[in-house]
Amino acid sequence: MKKLLVVLVVLLFLLSLLTYSSGAFLGADKVFCERQGYKLGFDDNLNEVCIFDDGKSCLTYEFRSGKCGSEYRKELPCVKEGEMVFNFDKCCKGLEPYFGPQDYGHDTCQKVSIQERIDELLYHHFFLTLIVLFFALLIIGFVFYTKFKKKK
Repeated sequence: MKKLLVVLVVLLFLLSLLTYSSGAFLGADKVFCERQGYKLGFDDNLNEVCIFDDGKSCLTYEFRSGKCGSEYRKELPCVKEGEMVFNFDKCCKGLEPYFGPQDYGHDTCQKVSIQERIDELLYHHFFLTLIVLFFALLIIGFVFYTKFKKKK
């Protein structure tokens, strides 16, 4: 019984991580390369690379992280209203990254009211994950409580 509960808790934890991270950085390396004005390709090992104008290349994640190709990095323009924004982007003046309750995928640059900001906190995947974990732990606690209560 204890093993089953431990497995259940671990699975719920892993599921919550998957739920939270399922779109967080989806394609960010590719987008960074493209927004810098370069082409995407593959190396001999089929790793995704960013190909620069002079034919040299870096792995996309190394280029975005600054480990490779720093001499090719350009200042990115601000992201306009309604466009997707990644962690390396900045929204244009008066806008901020927003992920609304009906959105799916990535944040977009929006003019955000206080009510929308509250809605974002209530409905964002991270908080939903916390709520699911809270109730899962509550149920597990209840199961343990009733199990130990019967033994006494």
